[in-house]
Amino acid sequence: MDNKLKVFEGHLHFTFKVPVRESVEIFKQEFEETGTDKYCFLSIPSHGAVGNDILQNSKALYYKAMFSPNAYAYAGLEYDYSLSEKDMQDDLLRQAKEYLSNGFDGFKMLEGMPKYRKFINFPLDDARYDKFYAYMEEQGKPIIMHLAHPRVFWDKEKLDEYWINRGCLYDESFPSFDHLINEAFGILKKFPNINLTLAHWGFLVHNRELMLKFMSYPNTRLDVTPGGEQYFEMIDDDIVWWKSFIEKYADRICYGTDLYQFEKNGVDNWKTAFHRRPDFVRNFFETDTEHFYGNQKFKGIKLDQKYLKKIYRDNLLELLGEPSKINYQYVIDRANELLKNATKESLDEYDLKCIIWDITDIMQAK
Repeated sequence: MDNKLKVFEGHLHFTFKVPVRESVEIFKQEFEETGTDKYCFLSIPSHGAVGNDILQNSKALYYKAMFSPNAYAYAGLEYDYSLSEKDMQDDLLRQAKEYLSNGFDGFKMLEGMPKYRKFINFPLDDARYDKFYAYMEEQGKPIIMHLAHPRVFWDKEKLDEYWINRGCLYDESFPSFDHLINEAFGILKKFPNINLTLAHWGFLVHNRELMLKFMSYPNTRLDVTPGGEQYFEMIDDDIVWWKSFIEKYADRICYGTDLYQFEKNGVDNWKTAFHRRPDFVRNFFETDTEHFYGNQKFKGIKLDQKYLKKIYRDNLLELLGEPSKINYQYVIDRANELLKNATKESLDEYDLKCIIWDITDIMQAK
């Protein structure tokens, strides 16, 4: 791995229950150790399907501010299920306008993950999203979407017990893999020029035709964040063909690793946790020697430097440009609103107060 090559981490989360100030210090160390000097914080608010915290959008702008000028932030949509279809359509458009005008650089959509999609209970290409997608297309602003999961998650006979125990076996109550893929193409049929990135290679590596179809649109991109299974599918399929594919589309493939603010539960365990995915991705792209990801052996494809530079940095810089200007008063006002309903002496209360104090300090220093 070439430690001189700096990366733009385009797939960064902060869902662990670590106080925001401590998280900043953890991220600083993780960024330094992984050669990361630009960052995009992705917000994934709770949709009711999992217990993600309601502070996600506020935290995203907070982290962007704390790591400015090298940081970006994507908002996540928040849903009021009491709204009619028409009113929800208007509300999602309102959110797009509000978040983009106050410092966010794009949107993260976890809605394509099977358990989220099941909970939300309307398609990714539903009319409720039309005004949101149309506005994002018109503004040229990016969306990164988590779409489906590995297709084996729908096959009880083939799925490993490890994944079954983690609740990743999807029965007929979930949208099928093909159904989710068709919904994504439904978005592109309506909005063919939208800036849509699929995370984790879109979980499309098993099907070259689908992958090529997705990349046939002018503004589609792929994010290389593992689950490692997509890399091993490439290796098991025809790695020569996939290397050629990666080189052909190298200006539309973006670096990301699912980096989190891993808790420091022992230095060795902590370093292993945050190094695992970045080391895997970089060894795959930069070397042609053998390595291990977990207990699976793999050999890298050793891309030329010109391709690495595009994937690691240039593509996200071209997509995002300069970070959008943060409206610091908006961050403070939003935190104060959330603070009204925060449980006394809870982590949420502490984090919101820290956001208010630290953003106020930034404002006063300008």
